[in-house]
Amino acid sequence: MYLFARALAFFLRLLPRGVVAAMGTLAGLVWYHVVRIRRRVAEENVAACITSGDRSAARRIVRRNFVKLCRFSLEFAARRAGYTAGVTVEGHEAIREALENGKGAVIATGHVGNWDLNTEMGPIVGIPLHVVTRRIAMEGLQRFWDESRTGRGNTYLARNLPIVELLRVLRGNGCVALVFDQHMPPRRGVRVPFFGREASTAYSPAVLHFRTGAPVFPVFGGLEPDGRYVVRVEAAVTIPSTGDLRADSAKMMTELNRRLENWIRAHPDQWLWAHRRWKP
Repeated sequence: MYLFARALAFFLRLLPRGVVAAMGTLAGLVWYHVVRIRRRVAEENVAACITSGDRSAARRIVRRNFVKLCRFSLEFAARRAGYTAGVTVEGHEAIREALENGKGAVIATGHVGNWDLNTEMGPIVGIPLHVVTRRIAMEGLQRFWDESRTGRGNTYLARNLPIVELLRVLRGNGCVALVFDQHMPPRRGVRVPFFGREASTAYSPAVLHFRTGAPVFPVFGGLEPDGRYVVRVEAAVTIPSTGDLRADSAKMMTELNRRLENWIRAHPDQWLWAHRRWKP
């Protein structure tokens, strides 16, 4: 699998960008119409959250969603390390100002747009990130993924890394980036609203903030109607500490979910709807 992935990436880099995009579109259409893995889950999620139960409208959004996910994947694989053409980062000055205070910064993001490309916003603006990520079950594909990403200026950390290691990064005035938009088991999540329903949400961004004072910046990136790919750093989430870590974390994650929800409503075909986000 490792050699296949390397060969595919090499082949994609030889092709014009338009051809790569067309290949991604075809792959997305095959996923939606033929393979259909998680299609029902995605359509149910979109119908409940975006289209007020209109399944026809939900199907149209999911079809575009599957196409974009496949396009983004192939386009990222085709990018050479350090190639940042077409990517605009907005609002990053706030992160730089926060780092001047010496407490580090937390980037809270999700599976929006081309999420691997979103993490490159750090090196693009001269702020390398420590990105918390999960491992892929196939070792060869994981090896290729590691090699392709670590050559781009960030450091990638295992998701099961002890939190003390993340605290060490922040106390060294580093910048930690992690996602908060997937279902979490009870011990690792707090149940807070997301699109009107309770969703178990990772509270690690909040814990890192309340233990170190590092500000938490929501960061979301995606393709805009004018064709630009824009990564936006939003204003830091400010939640006063009451001393009750779990209650304070729930408030912060409620606000982060609200920010993410607003972004998704503006870009309904650029979030990972195929994930089973709402579980008992």
